[in-house]
Amino acid sequence: MRIFLVIYNADRNDEVLQAFEKAQIDPYPLPEKGRGRSKNVRAQHDRQVWTGTKAMVVLAVTREKENSLFKALQDINSSYKDAQVRTFAFEAEELL
Repeated sequence: MRIFLVIYNADRNDEVLQAFEKAQIDPYPLPEKGRGRSKNVRAQHDRQVWTGTKAMVVLAVTREKENSLFKALQDINSSYKDAQVRTFAFEAEELL
């Protein structure tokens, strides 16, 4: 199993969520507007980490479902140039 962080343009939220549903994967939404701070920036001066992307979800995906997830997200990027879907994977071991 791997954990995926998927970041995308919030304007394409419906298409991305439909892709997860089609792949039978339940997303765990994260707060909108990914923000970051450097050690030299005060909290009120937060800046967006990914300009123009506002939605993030975390997915726990089995190896068997990874290909269908990749295909669905690639289709969204191909169909909607503004989707800007980015996916990051982390190895995971189920502990409980």
